[in-house]
Amino acid sequence: MAVPIANQRDLHRFSNLSPCHSRTHAIALPAVQGGVDMTYGIFYAGIWGSDVNFGQNPDGSAVGNVEIDYYAGIKPVLGPVTFDLGVVHYSYLGGKDKGPRFNQFREQDYTELKVGASATFIPKLTTGVTAFFSPQYTGGQGFTTTVEGVMAYELPVFLRMTPTVSGTLGTVLGDAGDTKDPFVAANGDDSYMYWNVGLTLGLDKLSLDFRYWDTDIANTNTVTGVTNFCTNDLFGCDGRFVATAKVTF
Repeated sequence: MAVPIANQRDLHRFSNLSPCHSRTHAIALPAVQGGVDMTYGIFYAGIWGSDVNFGQNPDGSAVGNVEIDYYAGIKPVLGPVTFDLGVVHYSYLGGKDKGPRFNQFREQDYTELKVGASATFIPKLTTGVTAFFSPQYTGGQGFTTTVEGVMAYELPVFLRMTPTVSGTLGTVLGDAGDTKDPFVAANGDDSYMYWNVGLTLGLDKLSLDFRYWDTDIANTNTVTGVTNFCTNDLFGCDGRFVATAKVTF
């Protein structure tokens, strides 16, 4: 039971890292998560949900309590290559995000278009690359592009478990100098890189994933001098080890 390459990005939807490309979306607490996937031929669609904790707005209201993601697309196959063309909408419920005018954070919901391809040219070694495009990134950060590559290698079965080692390397590109919708996720830079490496143990419908995540985002902003950007519990971007348990029905 190898880890499908299409699911590698989803491995950061664990206890407290977000789908916002390796940033925490909870205040150092585990989360309860679940999802449903449907397929028909090359078509797929699904919904995924998790409790989150975005903290509070300046007015004292909650920014977001629940995340619900909706996604759909097609996966055509050409020879050894499987393509993935889809769209993902991230919505955050139970909170207030009307923007500074209302003394609140800016809109958290956003949509990404996805174009990807993966293949197994060498037995048990799967590689892939995916690009994501968001016309208006979360928090009103303007147009953002994300490109990531993934690799997974299935090891021999051990004690009925199928081990798979895998890793991801990605970059998020925005515009920190945009006067209207600046990119702030990279702490003053126009882009940042993120990566992970880990081991997944598959046993029938159960999988256990042990993974280390990190980014190259600077902890101190060279322009403003603000420190501790990455070491916050909320939206943190420092190195973190995460264990995930997943059951498929």
